[in-house]
Amino acid sequence: LTIGSSVTYMTRVNTYRLRKAMQDVRPTYLVFVPQLLALFWGRIEEEARKTGKYEKLVKGLSIAKYLPSAVRKIVFKNVHAVFGGQLRFIGCGGAPLNYNVGNKIGRAHV
Repeated sequence: LTIGSSVTYMTRVNTYRLRKAMQDVRPTYLVFVPQLLALFWGRIEEEARKTGKYEKLVKGLSIAKYLPSAVRKIVFKNVHAVFGGQLRFIGCGGAPLNYNVGNKIGRAHV
């Protein structure tokens, strides 16, 4: 904290408030509990379905492991935007992370 970082605490958390806070704060590092990360990813998939981009998301995830990091950032720019666009690291602990959620987050290079 002495080198210019800040901590944002939220007194009430739901996916809408969390998304708004991420877009306002534009974090570079996040610490989540697995359940919250799973809810957040679920919201991303739900929004992709509503906007007709779910198939595109699934296809991108299926080929992501073959793409260089820079290309993944372009392919998943909408997912990165949900997390504020500046994210470099997500720490997750306190309970086991669902393999599928962790795999999708990793493939999207979030």
